[in-house]
Amino acid sequence: SKSGIILSAVPSLALRWLSPLLLEWRTKHVGVGIHLISTDREADLKGEHIDFRVSCGSGDSPYDHFVELFTDTVVPACSPAFLAQHPVRTLKDVLAAPLLHIEWDVPYPNPPSWADWARSVGLAPPSGSDMVFSLSSAGIDAAVNGGGIVLGQMSMIADDLAHGRLVIPIDRRLSMPDDYYLAWDPA
Repeated sequence: SKSGIILSAVPSLALRWLSPLLLEWRTKHVGVGIHLISTDREADLKGEHIDFRVSCGSGDSPYDHFVELFTDTVVPACSPAFLAQHPVRTLKDVLAAPLLHIEWDVPYPNPPSWADWARSVGLAPPSGSDMVFSLSSAGIDAAVNGGGIVLGQMSMIADDLAHGRLVIPIDRRLSMPDDYYLAWDPA
């Protein structure tokens, strides 16, 4: 039996955005247990005894009680070492580098693609895919490890940017198709 606060969240968001926040929260709320469940499946809050759910697509939220948290954006990001080996001076330089693609294999709308980004800056979409990941966190990890440039979600790369593991070679952002939201069981 689980005790304390039981929280369900979309896996990539749980790993890269929520976990660091929960660790910080726990230092201020000693003695309150937290059970984090990472799943794409929308939870039956009451039936599964889950207190909170963090998900995306608030316009289609299956929950009665929810609040929008934020609309995320994606931005090109890579490791400093990668940027040193593949200098980026123009928008075309971004698309000429090895690109890391994220295509979610879940029922949520996919984040903006490199083709979307190219069109937004008036360039032809890149041909082919260098590497494709079904989890944002895996694509971001590949970028941290020097594998290329990823269109990283700001919520998920903020810590990597703050600690110098990632840099933004050209700050041209696109909004995610849906908001993130927090749902709760009123009980």
